[in-house]
Amino acid sequence: MMRSTEDQLLEIMKRADHIKEKKADQKALLSYALSACACILLMVVTVLNLPRTSSSAAPQTGGHYGSLLLDTSYMGYIVIGVLAFLLGISVTLLCLQLRKIRKKESERT
Repeated sequence: MMRSTEDQLLEIMKRADHIKEKKADQKALLSYALSACACILLMVVTVLNLPRTSSSAAPQTGGHYGSLLLDTSYMGYIVIGVLAFLLGISVTLLCLQLRKIRKKESERT
């Protein structure tokens, strides 16, 4: 049975859209995975470079709660907290992207 030219063109367009979606999904997946790896690497490097603090090195700033953040020995822990938050975001986006890809594949079959 011979298909019309319009039917063939529609099938070609469907395939092209499918290929574009697949490439976009792969690109997003790669970017999320790389950002998660970068966060882990930055966390490890920061932890290895944290200053060694002793218990006698208490901050000598005024009695304000915000002055605790002025001491440089706590800066590494703040950076680790921010990086851990970014890692959580990256892993969440990676999982959502994987779920989206699997859902699309299951719908196609």
